[in-house]
Amino acid sequence: YKNLIESCWCANPTNRLSFQQIVELLKTNQEFITEDIDKDEYYKYIESIDSYIESLKNESIYQQKGDFIYIDISDYEQGEILGKGSFGSIFRVKEKSTGKLYAAKISKNDSDELKELNAFNREIKIMFKLNHPSIIKIKGFSPLNFKFKPRPTIIYELAKCNLRDIIELESHSNSPPEWGLTKKHIALYGIASGMQYMHSLNILHRDLKPDDYLFPKISDFGLSKKLHINQESMSFESDKGMKGTPAYISPEQIRDYTFSKASDVYSYGIMAYEILAGKYAYSEKNLY
Repeated sequence: YKNLIESCWCANPTNRLSFQQIVELLKTNQEFITEDIDKDEYYKYIESIDSYIESLKNESIYQQKGDFIYIDISDYEQGEILGKGSFGSIFRVKEKSTGKLYAAKISKNDSDELKELNAFNREIKIMFKLNHPSIIKIKGFSPLNFKFKPRPTIIYELAKCNLRDIIELESHSNSPPEWGLTKKHIALYGIASGMQYMHSLNILHRDLKPDDYLFPKISDFGLSKKLHINQESMSFESDKGMKGTPAYISPEQIRDYTFSKASDVYSYGIMAYEILAGKYAYSEKNLY
């Protein structure tokens, strides 16, 4: 694991692995697939992803979906709060007609506050473009919240748990009994496979961290952006400075506010260390 993590942590972005290389390593390299993991469970997970992608080849899985799916917010019943982010709050919700549970991310800003809603609107557009088993699927979008105020709301599938919570529990020797090396491998592969897919569409996540991995899927695309054709990196000069979470920000982001696919790989390397070690790479007091 050391070589994998160090290859993601290289100070020079050009020396970092790509997510395609990481996926192949996790799939075939016997240094990772040891006797300590349940190979049947691990390979079954890999096969499920590969089969899904293969089954959709004729439907162009790598072709963007595009159109919004608008929903009637009155068709859902708001439940308890699950968390809060920089753009809004997340609630558990139930579809009244089916009883199925979903998550709802509600903007904290009114829809006429366009300047502050850019990131939220970008997240909606990105989510509607993505179709991969390791990425949270969106159910639909409403321009209104549950109080029928003009606050955009995203309804998407409800995940099992938050990777941040699992790492926090493990750091105190209290992780869930099922959270062993096999599940850690599944998390590493799932994140890498989902990111490989996003990068194939020239979409950068820009804020990859354990909070954004709702086991077993990637979420939170509020800072995600699409690169233009033939563009390898982007600058934050026109984006009001550095974006992201301090512990997962790459050296080039700090140095000159540039971001590329390799920057996502750096963040993945930090996550990989935390998943495997069961503790945070940096304590809060060492971030600044």
